[in-house]
This record gives sequence, C-alpha cells and structure tokens, in this order.
Amino acid sequence: MEDERRLKGTTTVGITCKDGVVFATERRATIGNLIAH
Repeated sequence: MEDERRLKGTTTVGITCKDGVVFATERRATIGNLIAH
C-alpha cells in the first residue's frame, strides 16, 4: 500500500518555536473500515 493512501485522514501538526519543535498527532488512524487505536 502506498504511503499517501495509508496516511490519508491522519491529522499531524508541527509547530516550530524559539526553543524547539512540537509535533502532535491523533491516536486513531483508519484504513477503510479498520480503525487502529
């Protein structure tokens, strides 16, 4: 399965600040009718 299809719908946020970087993602990912927690 291609990476673009596998990552579709997963929220990922990255923020840069003065002293570093903050990354955040949601805990639930889906592929079709499969939901991974």
